[in-house]
Order: sequence, then C-alpha cells, then structure tokens
Amino acid sequence: MSTPSYYVSAAEGVCRHWGSPSLCFVLNSVQLAGAAHYAVMIAFCSCYRYYVIAGSHHGEPSKRSVLLALFAIHLPTIIIYYNFALCPLLEGAELERAMNESHPEYAMKTHDEMLLVTRHGFSVQLALYWLEGLIVPVVTVVAIAAVRTNRILASVDHISTSSKIRHEQILKGILWQATLPGLYAIGLIMYVVTKRKVIGTDGVGHLTIMIGSLITLLSPIFTLYFTLPYRHELNGCVNSITRQSHLHKRLQDRNNARHLSDVSSLIMPNGAPVNL
Repeated sequence: MSTPSYYVSAAEGVCRHWGSPSLCFVLNSVQLAGAAHYAVMIAFCSCYRYYVIAGSHHGEPSKRSVLLALFAIHLPTIIIYYNFALCPLLEGAELERAMNESHPEYAMKTHDEMLLVTRHGFSVQLALYWLEGLIVPVVTVVAIAAVRTNRILASVDHISTSSKIRHEQILKGILWQATLPGLYAIGLIMYVVTKRKVIGTDGVGHLTIMIGSLITLLSPIFTLYFTLPYRHELNGCVNSITRQSHLHKRLQDRNNARHLSDVSSLIMPNGAPVNL
C-alpha cells in the first residue's frame, strides 16, 4: 500500500486490539530488523565456516573477535531500524488526508485495520531499501563461500570423510536458507498482476506476511535437515514414533482377533448361542 509520498502499512490481529499505533509500528520495525538480521547472519555463518576451514592451521578465532565482528555487522541494521521506529505516524485529519491522496479508493470507515502511515523520508527509504538490497549480496556471498569451501574440502587430506560430508551438508543448508527471501518475489509478481487487473486483490495484501511466516517456518526445518546430527536424531524420533504406532496396531489387531475367537467359541456349530 506504500506510495512514493507515504509509507503505508496496516496492523491486524492482537496488535490492532492493543489500540496503540506507535507500539504496532515499533513491532513492525522490529520485524523488518529481524528479516535483515536473518540475511546478515546467513552470510556471516557462511563466511565464518569458510574462514575456519580455509585457515584451519591458524585455529578458530577467539570469542572476542567473533563478538566484535557480529556487533560490527549488525550495528548498521540496528541504527537504521531504530531511526525507522522513531518516524512520526500520521493521525486524525492528517491520516485521512494522506489516505485520500494516496489511496482514494480505500474507504477507511468500512475497514477495521489499524493504519500505520508516515511520510517517506530518508530513514524510511533507507529502512526499506536496506532489507531489499541485502538479499542479492547475501545469496552471492553464500554461494561464493560455499563453492570455495567445497573446493578446499575436496583438496585437503587432514579432514575425515565424515567431517567433509557434515561440512558440505551444512553449507548446502545455509545456501538454501539464503535463497528463502527470494520467495518475496512471489509477492512482487502478485502485486504487478493485481495492478494490471489480471486477478482480484482479495488476500494479496496479506501475501507478504504469509511469505514471511513461511520463511520463518522453513528456516529451522532446513537447519534440522541439513545438519547431519540433527537429521539423525530427527529420523530416530520419527522411526521410534512409527515403531510405536505399528506395535500398538499389532497389539490391537491381536486383541481383536482374540476377542473374535472367544465369541466364536460361544456359538454352537448350528449357529445357536450357548445358554450361559
């Protein structure tokens, strides 16, 4: 719903029932910061693994160095979205005037969403483009680090085969996670399609939130699947549940067969029941 002049968002659910647009806007800022944090961490994890393997003769970096590196790469995101959260929201007559200018077709009285509207400025533009601009560089960094790390793993002899397989699987999982934000392209395509009146707009406004929820769901699943110890434990849990289910079914079938046998023993050959 955003326009060149205004950033427009809408809050529903629990946030709307709190009745505080400022709080909802802060939570929206935290959500955007979390998405940016996710992208940065994926790239950092990939580069860290490459550094450890490529410089294995130097050993792992100290915890202090890792913490300083994390603070340095996250500081821009923190500053950008902190400033974004401080942007003043339009209220009352200003809000109505902004909506009439940007979305004259939107009937505020017939919708119960809580509108979060602020004027486009440097802080807003930077917050929006920061998240969008991270996706392509992150995927590029992860892909390059994965290729170089796999080459090193294939050329060294001091790392066992099982360790190489674990590293390759983890790198594959990081690469898959790095491509997950590409799902937002679906929202962009649907936005263009609705603008050209190819399909209706019902539900399209919620697509971005749905994609964000899907990414949040798939990310830990990829971590569990591509990290071999986690995958083995997960498979063990699934197999245990399956075995218990099969065992329960076999016992139930056996009890049913025994019950039928007991009933049939109470019936005479001619079909007349025994008088007990």
